[in-house]
Amino acid sequence: MLEVKHISKKVGVFQLGPVNLNIAGGKHVVLLGPSGAGKSLLLELLCGFLQPDNGQIFLNNKEISRLPPNKRSVGIVLQHSALFPHMSVADNIAYPLKYAGWSVRQIKAEVVALAEKCFVSHLLDREPASLSGGEIQRVSIARTLARKPELLLLDEPMTSLDVQLRDDLRNLIRQLKSENLIVLHLTHDPEEAIRLADELGIMDAGKIIQFGDPALVFRNPSNAFVAKMAGLKNYYKAIIQPSSNGLQTAFVNNVALRFNGNCSRNAATLLIDESQISLSLSLTDSSAQNCLAGQVVDFHKLPLGVEVSLNVGIILVSRITEESFQRLEIKVGKTVWASFKASAVRLMD
Repeated sequence: MLEVKHISKKVGVFQLGPVNLNIAGGKHVVLLGPSGAGKSLLLELLCGFLQPDNGQIFLNNKEISRLPPNKRSVGIVLQHSALFPHMSVADNIAYPLKYAGWSVRQIKAEVVALAEKCFVSHLLDREPASLSGGEIQRVSIARTLARKPELLLLDEPMTSLDVQLRDDLRNLIRQLKSENLIVLHLTHDPEEAIRLADELGIMDAGKIIQFGDPALVFRNPSNAFVAKMAGLKNYYKAIIQPSSNGLQTAFVNNVALRFNGNCSRNAATLLIDESQISLSLSLTDSSAQNCLAGQVVDFHKLPLGVEVSLNVGIILVSRITEESFQRLEIKVGKTVWASFKASAVRLMD
């Protein structure tokens, strides 16, 4: 169990924290945030490169807040690997074992086992300069695991990899869950977070502003910043017109949007689920409480479907199937109708 209790650190004008975090063994927690959110500073505190101004860090019930890096059972894999260029892959993996005083026979057996686990057995005689980016990261993980860490920190490990290499590395990282290893993964990539995280934290300005199940965080962002990090597009500052009948009206740039609920605020941020917005060539007879005509201003093909942007007085993004895209003959400048139910609109903090 990793327990981070009220830690804070000020570096220049930047203030990290207070941060609280609990990660059980075998869990993979991802912290998602933009550059400058404080992710790397938190990592340096966990590694021991820096010490917190306040708060405590416990790893399996042992306080490590003030211990130097070599006294912590913490391993780290960075975005840009730091393999020793003059050593073979086998020697790189063996290095922590030699430092720990293992015998030659023990080292050889452990290097073979780690190489098999990380799918680099065929690379043991190679040098880092001859490896691909994905191979380098797999070797880096093998060398880090040689230290037998209780906590594994991953700092943007896939940023420089292409799509196939990312998939290979994700599969390797998933396998680490079976070893009761605590994994904390820092990234700015929402796709990486949703594919790997057991739990997800959104980080901004030195604080974790939302934490929980990744699907729930992405489906129910607490504010506009979280919505943006989740890759959602339809969030707007709105003026609320109170109503007592359960169906309320919000105005965004004079565009009226109907939603369910009982809101006592005069202003709020609205989120509209783009997957619940239907497009048609004419106004259809449906139960949708929101029907808006607009012009197509842009569209983007996605791995599954098409994202279409409309100007209906506000820019509204709809995610439709490839079949619908072809049937509607979508093109820039074309007028279409967007329809969605009041339940597709919700308020955020």
